Amino acid sequence: MSDTGQTSVFEFSIVPTESTNWVEMHPSVFRTGQPPSGLHVLVVDDNPSNLAEACELLSRWGITPILATDGVEAVAVARERELDLILMDLQMPVLDGLAATKQIRADEQERCCARAPVLAYTSCVLGSDVLRSCGLDGVLEKPCNAMALQECLRRWCSHRGHIDFGASAFTGGDR
Repeated sequence: MSDTGQTSVFEFSIVPTESTNWVEMHPSVFRTGQPPSGLHVLVVDDNPSNLAEACELLSRWGITPILATDGVEAVAVARERELDLILMDLQMPVLDGLAATKQIRADEQERCCARAPVLAYTSCVLGSDVLRSCGLDGVLEKPCNAMALQECLRRWCSHRGHIDFGASAFTGGDR
């Protein structure tokens, strides 16, 4: 049982199938401990199909993402964990992605910790001035496809070493 206003964390593993409804199968913040790749990627989106898409693509490469469905959850996860990358939807209930990113940046500065790359995970067109003013580092367009996500991981997570995308990267087509 959780206290009101406190974040709860649940840990378990899921083997996805075609009929998997990711949001029904996990609480709003999903964790499975240390991902096989060692990467910690937070995906924040209030749309279940966008979360499922990102999970499916990242799982191909042995990356188990951490999921959040709004900006408040994203800020809580960013306070608790060192993250290699955050994919942030901009239009969400409770706290939108721009405000959440500003809060994450303020928290990082206050705690003097490493700055996690935060990319707008959106179908909206944003100018570079808007990105910079909110603390965003770039954009990953929705719907995302395997090639775009691979490039994103190569660019923003190269500090963690080589990511093996292997032959499974394009199994089932490039979404």
